[in-house]
Amino acid sequence: MIAPAVVQQRSLADTNSLDASKHDLVDKLNAASTVVIAVFTCGMFVCIWMQITASKSTERAWIIVSPLEVAPPIGFVPSANAGNIETHLVGVNQQNVFSCAIKNTGNTPAQLLKLAIAYRAVNSISEILSPPEYREKNDLNGLLLVKGDSVGFETVLEPSPILTKTEWDAVHAQRLILYAFGAVNYKDVYGKAHETRFGYLYFVPQGGDRTPEGFNREKMPRAYNSAT
Repeated sequence: MIAPAVVQQRSLADTNSLDASKHDLVDKLNAASTVVIAVFTCGMFVCIWMQITASKSTERAWIIVSPLEVAPPIGFVPSANAGNIETHLVGVNQQNVFSCAIKNTGNTPAQLLKLAIAYRAVNSISEILSPPEYREKNDLNGLLLVKGDSVGFETVLEPSPILTKTEWDAVHAQRLILYAFGAVNYKDVYGKAHETRFGYLYFVPQGGDRTPEGFNREKMPRAYNSAT
């Protein structure tokens, strides 16, 4: 026969064991709840951060650079004793100038910092360096461009702003390639720095090519046109 004291001790032990099991279950539930809350909080933080980043990307300034004149006449000096044969051609005695517009297509202002721009001639597209090499950039002194605003810049052809008639003929036969390129550095309203690179080749279609004559960026190496 089991003594009453032993029964009481066993009952107390069973009660303590049950209480301990309940306490462990509560601790596990609390721990699980803490993990769920932490995961939810992290998820909310990530969602909010992504929304802020997307909003900034949507609202930030975006700078593009485009030619003011897509197909300007190619300027040249007539040959000696050419008479009316050459002097009636469009572009006679005109300098070759690349004029472009720097435009803010974003929703918030941009602060222009630096600009590099050049207009050059080479004998073939393969001579156009890739990646591009920019000369020292000019300081734009934080010029402010609001949404939709633009400012113009220009540069003359190097090494000579005006071609000979022989060079004029070579351009129209695509034996002499004219191209303009550059880069603009700017900041958006969030203080983040950006760079827009631009490059345009003056293309003259040959044979049955339907590409329009004029400055064409698709003909340039890919590294000349990019934006951050």
